[in-house]
Amino acid sequence: NALDRSPTSRDVVLPQPTMNNIGEIDRLISEASQSLFQRDRLVAFILKDTYLSQLQSLHETCEDLDATEELHTLYSIARRIVLLNDSSIFEHIVRDENIVGFIGMLEHDPKHPVERGVYRDFIDSGSHYKEAVPIGDAATENKIHQNFRLQYLKDVVLPGILDEGTLPVVNALIFFNNAQITNYLQNNESLLKDLFETLH
Repeated sequence: NALDRSPTSRDVVLPQPTMNNIGEIDRLISEASQSLFQRDRLVAFILKDTYLSQLQSLHETCEDLDATEELHTLYSIARRIVLLNDSSIFEHIVRDENIVGFIGMLEHDPKHPVERGVYRDFIDSGSHYKEAVPIGDAATENKIHQNFRLQYLKDVVLPGILDEGTLPVVNALIFFNNAQITNYLQNNESLLKDLFETLH
């Protein structure tokens, strides 16, 4: 399957990633990104399918084989996905099942490579997250984790990638999450009481 660019096309479908076709996938994503119509459908494809996990699985294979050229192409694909400038894509990237594998692909910047595993080890360690008091709400805890990952992407992983269109998308997501977190805390008197007691 290749990218269907006919005027009546309602969907964008990318081929299943393999070492032989990732150059073609990189090109197809680049082409789709030039059209608002196609970009929206590319985003929909990435969100509804398991495409990120397929890319991450291929990335693991390429690392095992030390396939440098393919790793650089996977970096380019991940970079293009970031530059789709879509908030739903960022929310998808920072999900538990996606974040480690996705930032792993971004470790292989051909111009500014980092030590293999450095981004993944930091996110995967869990040592950065300490609860002063139990939050007691899964949705709020998820927003806190999501914001940490977004901030790490923004400050550490993506400074050389983010453009003037992408940065506001990330900042808006962080702001929205912070508003929801703050609202939950302000309306939870018992949690605030426990927090103040802990601090004093």
